[in-house]
Amino acid sequence: FVDFFSGNTAIPGARPAAHNYGGHQFGSFAGQLGDGACVYLGEIEVGEGHGTTAAPRWELQLKGSGKTPYSRQADGRKV
Repeated sequence: FVDFFSGNTAIPGARPAAHNYGGHQFGSFAGQLGDGACVYLGEIEVGEGHGTTAAPRWELQLKGSGKTPYSRQADGRKV
């Protein structure tokens, strides 16, 4: 459990991914704003769907688990 949820070991079958974001800041397009510190681990179904409604899902993420392709010069850790 600790290895999975600290980001040290991937959950079997998972394809973790990091994403950055970009946008406008102070009236101009700023390009990359985020440092990609949030790592998407996957999602799990937490119930049953009803009729045409899909089963509810929880998205599992880590924040500050280490370097990602978007960490710039930082270590990717968060306080």
